[in-house]
Amino acid sequence: MKRLFLILFILPILFILFQCGRQRNDSVVTVDGLVSLNKTAFLNQFSRSKPVREGTDLTNQLMQSYIEENFLPQLLFVAEGYTQGFDQDSSVAVQLEVLERQQLMRYDGPLVKDVICVGQRPDSAAVIAFHQRQSFSYEISHILAKSRSLADSLYDALQSGADFAVLAQTFSADLSTRNQGGQFGQRYMPGKLSPKFDAMLGSLKTDEISIPVETTMGVHIIRLDKSTPYAPMPLEEGFGRFRYSLQQQETAMAVHEYEKTLFEKYAFSINPEAARLFLKGYHYNAAAGRSEYDPMVLTLEQMQKTAVTYEGGQARLGDFVAEYVRVGVTNDVRLKRVDEAESYFRETIAEELKYRDAKQRKLDQQPEFQENLKKAEYRLLGNLVRNEIINAKVTVSDADVKVYYDAHDDEYQADNSERARRRIRNQLRAQKYQDQVKKSLAELKENHKIRYNEKLLTELGRRLSEHGARHRKVKSVPRSNSN
Repeated sequence: MKRLFLILFILPILFILFQCGRQRNDSVVTVDGLVSLNKTAFLNQFSRSKPVREGTDLTNQLMQSYIEENFLPQLLFVAEGYTQGFDQDSSVAVQLEVLERQQLMRYDGPLVKDVICVGQRPDSAAVIAFHQRQSFSYEISHILAKSRSLADSLYDALQSGADFAVLAQTFSADLSTRNQGGQFGQRYMPGKLSPKFDAMLGSLKTDEISIPVETTMGVHIIRLDKSTPYAPMPLEEGFGRFRYSLQQQETAMAVHEYEKTLFEKYAFSINPEAARLFLKGYHYNAAAGRSEYDPMVLTLEQMQKTAVTYEGGQARLGDFVAEYVRVGVTNDVRLKRVDEAESYFRETIAEELKYRDAKQRKLDQQPEFQENLKKAEYRLLGNLVRNEIINAKVTVSDADVKVYYDAHDDEYQADNSERARRRIRNQLRAQKYQDQVKKSLAELKENHKIRYNEKLLTELGRRLSEHGARHRKVKSVPRSNSN
């Protein structure tokens, strides 16, 4: 039972390696000419299987049985999804657009690799400098501002004698340090934020306050409370690890700088009135003793007001309010100034501008990206079909639980606790699920045309057998004793 669950759910996620279109020469099996399993995906798994390891005669029938058990269920689910038109469903289209956005803009995606960080790789000198910065650990305090103008104002106040802890408690956007007057709860090790932050920290003397320094989180004002010598891993031993950490930092900052260029490229503009209205959503909750955000304070007309415009689009105030409430920070960080609200608008719209820029550059048309997106579509369709024809039909009623309990009274020794009922319900659901899987797959096999590439399977079986024979022959040769 557990094995069947593994096959139908975990393996499809790990091996979303099917191809669309008509039967190809490298496809070992196709369903309806819509989806297929290519030989690479098949060999990646089958070559490590028990029949291959033990030298079993790799007949076409044996390999087809393996495909039926390990790959065919997902192929059938995807083919059924196309047959039922799930790929034309509007909700699926929305989910696919979300997947497309995520894959375009992820750190190993085409936007970062081919546009933002082309050929970027820290050289040896940069890695050495990074390692040297790790020769100290620090006790620090900081104030995180969400706008440059606020950071500059806070820095001027500090230079005029304002209390650092009071300003941190009042203005800092870092929830983890704000209530402690900006103090980090543990020692800070360079390499966590950005090279700019670490370089600034390394230049400070004890109790000295830095000028505002920008990272991907916002703008920081740092105070060095104490520095302690620290012995990091030797450079020679951890060079690759140090380079990777530095590259992650530099990539994050490169993405941040790239985002700022998009505001100019797409003629981004903010409506200051919308930013002021956004701040009106806050009200003081006397019972909770804090400010909270209540979108109902704003009228429908105000929600419809244009908040930002950019080349080819715009966003309403209601869009930003909805996102602000959705991410769940509204009860923790109060934006007090118009420039902070405007900074939030920029951060939120940056993802949309990156997506537009990627589409404009036609990064979504790259063959590798299209293949990955098609795999995501297959996975999505397969999951939808499983929910439709299996999960939705598997139910366990209280009456089912009672019948099972009465028939196995000796097993539970009159234990009628909730834990016992939950255990019975899970057992019944697992059994019903297994039965429904068998029934559904039998029906799908009847309704869909499955075609195996017999010639290719014969060739793959021969090659695997020859390779296995050579491998076993080498292992059987006794090693000479050098004594």
